[in-house]
Amino acid sequence: MELLAALNITKEVIIMLNNNTITKLHELKLNSMAQAFKDQIKDNTFSSMTFEERFGLIIDIEWNKRKNSRLLRLIKSAEYTFNNACVEDIEYHQDRELDKTLIIRLSTCNYIQDNHNVVIFGATGSGKTYISNALGISANRNFYTVKYVRLPDLLNEIAIARGEGNYRKLIKKYAQTKLLIIDEWLFVCDKLKVNQNINRKMNRN
Repeated sequence: MELLAALNITKEVIIMLNNNTITKLHELKLNSMAQAFKDQIKDNTFSSMTFEERFGLIIDIEWNKRKNSRLLRLIKSAEYTFNNACVEDIEYHQDRELDKTLIIRLSTCNYIQDNHNVVIFGATGSGKTYISNALGISANRNFYTVKYVRLPDLLNEIAIARGEGNYRKLIKKYAQTKLLIIDEWLFVCDKLKVNQNINRKMNRN
């Protein structure tokens, strides 16, 4: 009877200690570790593993959770048109004349480290935006900050910032971004050229 009572007390103490540990993990915002610890307590299959092995699994779960959360934040803050774009899903039809080897090489993000620019040319509706977003998400996967913006929106944002006296603050924000993707810039440049030509003709008359 005394042995049974001692075992019951020990079991209650272990449960109390485990609950305290779980509470402390939540207070430290290590929620994934807390859940992994709870799962190990409930699953007897983990009893055959060493402390180091079980602890390593718990750390891996928390690490993966934090990395995934950071990746999702980077993708959200980039404000892509296609949040699910990825290089693996790019279609290489013959009429698109895409260089698969080049795109795969760009997905490694070495051009970012080398401070090189990438310009994507193509007809309207050819998938330039999707490709640019896919390359942006590849950069996010390497935990680079990315910002996607249409040139008309960027020019409008700059004009507003100038009017409100926030121009330097805006430029600083964009300068802190590791990869800046500017879409529809050629379309806007063409419009500016047309307007310039019209103005020249009107001035001549």
